[in-house]
Amino acid sequence: MKKRFIFDESYIKRYAKKDKMKWLVIGVSSLVLIIIIIIVILATRGDKKPKVDPIVPVFEFKEELVLEAGSTLPEAVDYFTKLENVDINDIKIEYPNEFEIGYDINLCSAEEMEAITNGDRDIEDFECVVPILKNPALYGITIYLLDKEYTVNLIVQDKTSPVIITKDLEIFDGDEYKPSDFVQLCYDVSGDCKISFYDKDVDSEGNKIIYSDIKKVGTHVVKIVAEDVYGNISEPMEANLVINGPDTIIYTVSFNSDGGSAVDSIRVQEGGSIAEPSAPVKEGYYFAGWYLDNIAFDFKNTINQDITLVAKWEVIPDDPVTPKPPTGGDKPQVQYVRSIALDIKTMYLYAGDTKSFKVTVNPSNAVNGTVTWASSDPSIASVQNGVVTAHKAGTVTVTATAGGKTASSQVVVKNKSGGGSTDTTCKYGDTSYDTSKILSVSLIKNNCAVDPNITYNDSVDMRDNSSITSKLTSMGFQTKTNQFSRKSSYYSVKNNAGTGLVGYQITVDVYVMDPDTGKFMSASYIIKPDGSRKFLSNNIERNGVKLS
Repeated sequence: MKKRFIFDESYIKRYAKKDKMKWLVIGVSSLVLIIIIIIVILATRGDKKPKVDPIVPVFEFKEELVLEAGSTLPEAVDYFTKLENVDINDIKIEYPNEFEIGYDINLCSAEEMEAITNGDRDIEDFECVVPILKNPALYGITIYLLDKEYTVNLIVQDKTSPVIITKDLEIFDGDEYKPSDFVQLCYDVSGDCKISFYDKDVDSEGNKIIYSDIKKVGTHVVKIVAEDVYGNISEPMEANLVINGPDTIIYTVSFNSDGGSAVDSIRVQEGGSIAEPSAPVKEGYYFAGWYLDNIAFDFKNTINQDITLVAKWEVIPDDPVTPKPPTGGDKPQVQYVRSIALDIKTMYLYAGDTKSFKVTVNPSNAVNGTVTWASSDPSIASVQNGVVTAHKAGTVTVTATAGGKTASSQVVVKNKSGGGSTDTTCKYGDTSYDTSKILSVSLIKNNCAVDPNITYNDSVDMRDNSSITSKLTSMGFQTKTNQFSRKSSYYSVKNNAGTGLVGYQITVDVYVMDPDTGKFMSASYIIKPDGSRKFLSNNIERNGVKLS
């Protein structure tokens, strides 16, 4: 019998048919399963919410905030170097009890000034009133955020020199005079000015000029400077000293203030005239002017005899804004100036430009409301009827006066060529920047920011670290064993155009322990471009020697 070969044709046909059915069943089953899975996915797709990352607050505080006295009160964001995903309304600021706030009212209208004077509302309630930093000091500011308490140091410093407006003085042979006799107005953020004669001038032979010793008859130029309580000294300002000879006929103009504050008499040579003195003050009255024989005195008149001028006063009405008729008549009472304000606190101009101040006299119908204008240095910027004309680079104070009341603003003039340089280009935008900052990286050329896009370099810090350590060692502090520590921070200084950095203000804090008493002492200072130190605070002293 023949043996059948397993792969003969009939065998293949029979088993191939079975395999075909098996794979057909598997394929159909798989397709059904896939359809079921798709249906389930589609049916449940709307039940799942997309994953959302939680919002995480991100913030970093400044180690300290350094501002100039007279600056506006910082906003909450000013205390942070980074602030993300935080509602500003959730930030609460608490100032210490000794913290004092000043107020700038230069933008207030006549009506607002009147309301402020009446005192019916708190001054903070007026939108025109701008809170400003007042007293230079180091304050610990408490900040509440996300149920936690933080502290940031606020350093209020005063590095702005006083501004003075001088006046000429006429005296007679043998009369005494003092520096303050030449000052019409001195303004400083701190509120105090120390007036003195400039003592750095020498004559053609090299001898020091002592302005207080001038005795010779004739006209002399003297120089006056003002210094505030923080050691800032103004530029010397000139004034004329006229000394009349003994043969001059002299007359005296006396002032009877009729119960008001005293006004000094003025001596004048025959045929001369005098400037109107500052108005006296009398509680409950307006000053209405000086009168001679019941006639208003014109200070342009020449003096040819001794005279006495008498002050005229008007009672302040209950409502100083709305004129009221006096008893028995229908003529309104005369109104006198109560306050005066300018609309611009600091005006910036280029040489050759002009710009106007808007002045507000309160009340507007004051009979003595005529405004006179003065510039502390007309060669830098002159003013006429409120219109300022800039002449050359510098800073002046413009003063408006009406009825014995004054308002002042600063005018800063820059040369269009970049601070007086022959270079008329300034690569990085505005030629002006914050020169009040002490720059530890000197990048000034022709009053322009030179390559402002720099990065901070701590090499200045490290050199100063070695220097200050050596100084402390020489004073007897064992810095290695007596807990000497040092930290530094830097403040980026940008130009006013905001186009880049012009340098850094580097602040250093030093802490040591006195080996004699065991008490800690500290100092905080700024590094100047020349490497010297400008101390903000310093109580490190030993054996009569203070850290310098």
